Amino acid sequence: APFGMGAQFIPVINETTGTEHVTISEAMSMANAGDALLLAATTFVEHVDIDIPITLRGAANGGTLIDVSHQDGWGITLSADHITLEDLTVLAGGVNTAYAIHSEPGMSGLTLRNIRVMDNGRSGIDLNGLEGDEVNLIEGCTVVHCGVGFGLALSSCQNVQVTDFLS
Repeated sequence: APFGMGAQFIPVINETTGTEHVTISEAMSMANAGDALLLAATTFVEHVDIDIPITLRGAANGGTLIDVSHQDGWGITLSADHITLEDLTVLAGGVNTAYAIHSEPGMSGLTLRNIRVMDNGRSGIDLNGLEGDEVNLIEGCTVVHCGVGFGLALSSCQNVQVTDFLS
């Protein structure tokens, strides 16, 4: 059964290996480059560091929320080539005054698709130093209620295609 066997709810499934995990961080610690993680339509209260090429996909019908508001610091940190985030909502604010989504310099091949960032204290999506010949794609994303900064901040970036962005 999707998201666990029997009555046990398992919110993260590694679609590549078939393994099941309770948190995104746990799944990330056991993932390999190129894996795809499917997140259930539920709330995850955690910060996420992505340092390998991977796909993190929420429920297609919505409802996958990553709540980074309970701890200060970048909510989702991106630091590898070929990362895809899709169909996710990131809730910032609260005690978190940092960026909801932040990329480290030197990455390429980033895809952010159907991402919604809410209640951020700073720029919602902060992309820093994207480079290389590959297109970095930002599409169908929304950032609402940023206290300070920009919905989407692009600093020293190359080959970024932005379509259907609302802030």
